[in-house]
Amino acid sequence: MSSKRRYLPVLLMAASSCSFSLVAESPAAQPLTSVQQIRGLTPEQATRGLQIHVRGIATTVSGWKNSFFFKDKTGSISVNRDERDIKIRSGDLVDIEGITDPGLFAPTIVAKHINVIGSASLPYAPLVTFSRLQGGSEDSQWVAVRGTVRSVDIVKMWEPTVASL
Repeated sequence: MSSKRRYLPVLLMAASSCSFSLVAESPAAQPLTSVQQIRGLTPEQATRGLQIHVRGIATTVSGWKNSFFFKDKTGSISVNRDERDIKIRSGDLVDIEGITDPGLFAPTIVAKHINVIGSASLPYAPLVTFSRLQGGSEDSQWVAVRGTVRSVDIVKMWEPTVASL
């Protein structure tokens, strides 16, 4: 009986320090600050609408509603936004505050505030193979492809006109 009493305070202290540590490191306490952190979320985690604050370059307007693709030094991601009064162009350096969303294929950002802070040259786009594109791992990434275009349709989608290859 006395040996159980001796270990009980140690177990309680370990349990209380673990729960304190979890609260102190909660994602809600600090915004996610990189695309890699956001894309590393599970769909369940991204559904929580975790706070984000990222800075990088708008690579291209997607043609899907009011979204665009964004790249920081850790990767690329799709950004959906409500703000229509701020015109985003390829090469804009942007500061984004918002929340996470699970997206259709990978986690995305829902921007609550976007500030255009400058412009830059578009980053290098690595050449990827068709088989790599099929796996979905390159979703939203800034890449180059090589191939033959067999047809082009010009489609009016929401506001922008899009060339569908």
